[in-house]
Amino acid sequence: MQFKVKQLLAGVLTTLALTSHAELPKTLKVYSAYVVNLPFCKAIFDEYDRVYGTESQISIKPGTTGMMAMKAMQAEPEFSVLCPTGVSDHVVNKITYPGNDAAFDDLKIVSVLATLGPMFVTGNGNKFATLPEMLRQGKEITVGYHSQGLKTAAAEVLKDSKVIWVAHKSSLEAMAALNDGSLDLYPDGAGLLSLVSAGKLKSLGRINAPDTVPGIDLSAVYPSAAKTKLIMGISVSSKNSAADLKEFEARIKNVQSSAGVQEAIRAAGYKPQYMSSKEAEVVIQTFKSKYAAQ
Repeated sequence: MQFKVKQLLAGVLTTLALTSHAELPKTLKVYSAYVVNLPFCKAIFDEYDRVYGTESQISIKPGTTGMMAMKAMQAEPEFSVLCPTGVSDHVVNKITYPGNDAAFDDLKIVSVLATLGPMFVTGNGNKFATLPEMLRQGKEITVGYHSQGLKTAAAEVLKDSKVIWVAHKSSLEAMAALNDGSLDLYPDGAGLLSLVSAGKLKSLGRINAPDTVPGIDLSAVYPSAAKTKLIMGISVSSKNSAADLKEFEARIKNVQSSAGVQEAIRAAGYKPQYMSSKEAEVVIQTFKSKYAAQ
């Protein structure tokens, strides 16, 4: 009798294990806020579909610096995804758009696939070859930005310099000002990468960026800034079951490790670096303290 009970219990546990991830859909809806991130997300979920036999549908929902995509994802009745996600969603927007605490508290980061940091871009007329050379002059500089995340990371480098910050809608909007010298510097992610690579602008260095990004690695020169990492990850609604979240995190870790996805990450100007949900939360909190101190 005891043996039969044990068999029955084992059968129940096996059934639970097989059905615990039933909520992960075969058709996965992926929401993204920016067209520029489409190749990055497509590479990830093409591999996800190949490995797990799913069909991912990517929808672009621009507006309110990512909030439209986030809320569209959260409104889905089934397990769905926000790609990419980062400190903008988890820190900056919550402060910028008060009154949406419930939505931001519901947002849960699953994994980080890549890190990025500022490439310090200037015009070809700038006589300096590296950022430290330029900053040693001690002169006031005009610095453009379009991203609060990149600004926060750059501000840690420029904290001892006299800076006039100039907001832009996008990095491309700053090209003319960089070329005519009215803007001294622009901390950018990947928006100006093609122009720097083509020699139309130049890099004075980079932090937390792959070696394929032009300019010298400044991480050792500015170690505190190197700790302020920007992340490219995937977030979901925390209303999903713990079992589904665990399974999805394991799947994303597997997908991120593939050679094709890692190459796509580098091609986008990011540095492949996997972080678990717990590790990502630590990075988010570190960024939050730096952002709040500005």
